[in-house]
Amino acid sequence: MSIESIHNRHMGEEAFVFGVGPSLLEQVDALSKLSGRHTIATDRLVLWEECPFTPKYHIVSEWRHIVHLNDLYTWEGVEERFVCTQREVEHGRWTYIPKSNDQYTKTRGTQGIDDDFYPFTIGASSTGSGVQLALWMGYERIYLLGNDLSPDGHVWDPEDTRITQHWGQITAAWQQIRDDVFNAGREIYDCSPGGRLSREGVMEYRDLESVLKEKDNGRTPDRTEQGIHPGRRLGAPV
Repeated sequence: MSIESIHNRHMGEEAFVFGVGPSLLEQVDALSKLSGRHTIATDRLVLWEECPFTPKYHIVSEWRHIVHLNDLYTWEGVEERFVCTQREVEHGRWTYIPKSNDQYTKTRGTQGIDDDFYPFTIGASSTGSGVQLALWMGYERIYLLGNDLSPDGHVWDPEDTRITQHWGQITAAWQQIRDDVFNAGREIYDCSPGGRLSREGVMEYRDLESVLKEKDNGRTPDRTEQGIHPGRRLGAPV
């Protein structure tokens, strides 16, 4: 499979893109309803043994994890797997996606929106690579889950705190992603309870249970129902 062969495969559809934040533990019941939907897992979500669904796609974008492609990241039931790094990786079960060495999302912009492919930009966490994959595949509406952007560990070990000193850079990258997505006529929302993006007004929060009910009812609430002024671009901080 080539990166060109998946371009706009899912035009008009919606995707749920997953980070590995512990906020997922607050959504287990709702997550169990994602089976059969379009889900994209990033990096080490596979370590969460109690994950209540099997993702449709899996993308690994951190180089230090690539050596585990044969074992740690062989997630049974995943339809297609992608490895996104600066150096090309040849692996029979994984499709390689080029990743930029030095082009940051904040300066180069979000990739995957245009028809011409450009290596995915960096600076927005692993979930950012998952979003660029979703955009390249043509998804119109994207929901982020487990994208906590906090030092509060991982879903499989909430006590395993992390130290990150680049929150400002990461937040700026997500602001750029938000603007690029909405300017392209698509939508992106944060479904991570207590996540940094919605908490700091970078991205509009959507409750996952409500999103799933709207989808099952075959409708999406209009701007008035969302409490958004008709003149305000969806997704912009309020």
